[in-house]
Amino acid sequence: MSNDDDYGEQDYEEQDYREQDYGFALEAYEVERTVDVFVGLKGREGDSRVRIEVLRDEKDGGYYTRTYIEETCTVQPTYLESAKERDFWCRFPLGSGNVPYPNPDSALAEALGLLERRCRKA
Repeated sequence: MSNDDDYGEQDYEEQDYREQDYGFALEAYEVERTVDVFVGLKGREGDSRVRIEVLRDEKDGGYYTRTYIEETCTVQPTYLESAKERDFWCRFPLGSGNVPYPNPDSALAEALGLLERRCRKA
């Protein structure tokens, strides 16, 4: 059996991923832009690293944002190992809702505006 028989006549890597059927996934997004911001958040000491991702929805073509905050957690490994600190990205909702924006710039501007409201005054 040849490789052509395994994967069909068109090479899989040549297909445009936007044309693929994502039947196995509930959602599919393309990350248009990622921005890391170091800010002083209300109720937290020091600066926090916040990541904003601007996503393009493959179904409706709209732009959305997802926001994460970097957290340091102590992980207790299994038997006879000492605890270690690890960094994790945790969801950090800004309250923008699930409203699509017409372009990545407007989605990012809205997310940055919402983040600014959660920051300490300089």
